[in-house]
Amino acid sequence: AMIGHYAKSKESTKKAEQFLKLRVENDPSAVAPILNLARYYRQARDADAILATIAPLLKDAKRFPKGHLIASEFFVEAQAYGPAEKTLREAIETRPEIRKEAEIQLARVIYLFNRTDEAFALGDKLATQYPGDSEIGLLRADLVEMAKRTDRYDATIQDLRALVDSPARKSEVHFSLGRVLRAKGDLTGAIGEFEESLKSNPTNSDALLALVAVQISEKSYIPALKHIKTLLEADPDNPQYRLLRALCL
Repeated sequence: AMIGHYAKSKESTKKAEQFLKLRVENDPSAVAPILNLARYYRQARDADAILATIAPLLKDAKRFPKGHLIASEFFVEAQAYGPAEKTLREAIETRPEIRKEAEIQLARVIYLFNRTDEAFALGDKLATQYPGDSEIGLLRADLVEMAKRTDRYDATIQDLRALVDSPARKSEVHFSLGRVLRAKGDLTGAIGEFEESLKSNPTNSDALLALVAVQISEKSYIPALKHIKTLLEADPDNPQYRLLRALCL
């Protein structure tokens, strides 16, 4: 709130910058102050200051073991996919301890860069390298669902069903399976998977919203209202949730 107050006035922007810099200086090992300062410079369109601010994330692996991944997410947030890709490729070359995570993130960035075939090729390569890995399974399912690759729906569903018994990321696997089933047109199956996802994580807002959307499309308004109530309990002023409740009512 203080930062926003200062930043509203042109003559006071320096106060906002000084405050953000002080936060970084007071806690040099914390990620959030660095990102907040970098976002300030992004708003100010100061590219050199952005790079100087996030430099510790890329250069100090001891303080920031996943610094390249964090920096890449910062660039994606700004839809700067070129710098995000460059950052991840540097991690793949120089940081073997986070190479797999960087490659998974790179596949997502490449897809956002509208290089769909290249993203799928990287996902397939990773699946061969790390068979049965749930994170890679989720990556490939996301790509299939986002790209509407109907030729891959059945194989993706089969792969995800092989992962649901693994305790690692169980809720996410069920959620992803529900999304692919929904894309395929199997709404009953999708509802079942979203409900399974919620058993492992009852407050998963993504799964709740997906379930509500399918239930509304099926005119199952009473069950949808129950899930909207859960969403509103966590975030009572959310306008999207209120509109969904009004629609069901």
